[in-house]
Amino acid sequence: MDYYSYLQEQQEIDFSLLKTLEDKLRYEDNPRQKLKWEHEIEEIKQRIQKREKERKEEYIKFNETKVHTKFASLSNILVTGFDASEVNADYTPLRDLLSTKKFKEADEETFRIMLWAVNRENEGFLEEKNILNFPCRDLRTIDQLWLASSGGKFGFSVQKQILIDVGGNTGFDNLKSLNNALSINSLESALKEIVGLAERVEWITDFDVLKKKEQLFYDLRAARGHLPHLSHLKLVEWIFEYGNEIPKLAEELRTTELELELKDKRNEELISNRKRINTKEEWEEWRASKAGLAWEENDEARKRFCAICEICTIKLKYYREELRKANLFARINICQL
Repeated sequence: MDYYSYLQEQQEIDFSLLKTLEDKLRYEDNPRQKLKWEHEIEEIKQRIQKREKERKEEYIKFNETKVHTKFASLSNILVTGFDASEVNADYTPLRDLLSTKKFKEADEETFRIMLWAVNRENEGFLEEKNILNFPCRDLRTIDQLWLASSGGKFGFSVQKQILIDVGGNTGFDNLKSLNNALSINSLESALKEIVGLAERVEWITDFDVLKKKEQLFYDLRAARGHLPHLSHLKLVEWIFEYGNEIPKLAEELRTTELELELKDKRNEELISNRKRINTKEEWEEWRASKAGLAWEENDEARKRFCAICEICTIKLKYYREELRKANLFARINICQL
């Protein structure tokens, strides 16, 4: 295991421990124990920050020393015919723009030809079904042209590798699992990976500032994986539309589920301790008792928590569906770029 992977693994352990301690602290009544856990939580947070800094430094060192594979010459890459495209697209204009290092125009042409390939030029954006069925041969041709023109600095496969690096050993697992039942951990992890990618390739300046088109770099001084960009614009916009909301909703859902679990347990205790009820009168008498009133109050609280859980789940499912509509990387990974 290299040092970068080691730091990634330790960070995951620290995040897991941090969540456990924060859950315990939330329900702790003993002041002395609360103080102890608060101190431990602060130590873990500092450790996470330190390891994150080391991990970024290690990543930069890795890329500075990385020797890129020799890529095919632009003139040797097929840009027309069945070997270049499954839909008879002509990549000659894209090749010509890249050969003269007109990266801004090449980025626009990349997105234009992708829309043309799936008959979405009028709409100006891709739908989920277009992404999931985008022809692999065409993605590969576009990728090869960008790789060849940039010496391996730009291209879909470069961006994919950065996303894998950001996600550690999981790579695309979190993004893949978005197609299955709702998993809060998967959605949060996917958000973290996508934000990490967008920061690494400098599509965003920080979590709150989306780079405008004129702020992007269109030469070889740009960050590795910076281009192509327009084909991922919906993904970056998704970060700013829902990125701040997802962690809040996820935390609210987890807290509510814990409360719901406690209410269910309390209901079971109240019911198990009552005497056997055989008639409606006995039922009314028990409900009027101290235990019955406690059960009714507890049950009303339980219903409120159920409603909160349902609202949070509906919102998170919607955010997941929006991510699936914007996630071109799901197809890039399937096409094995």
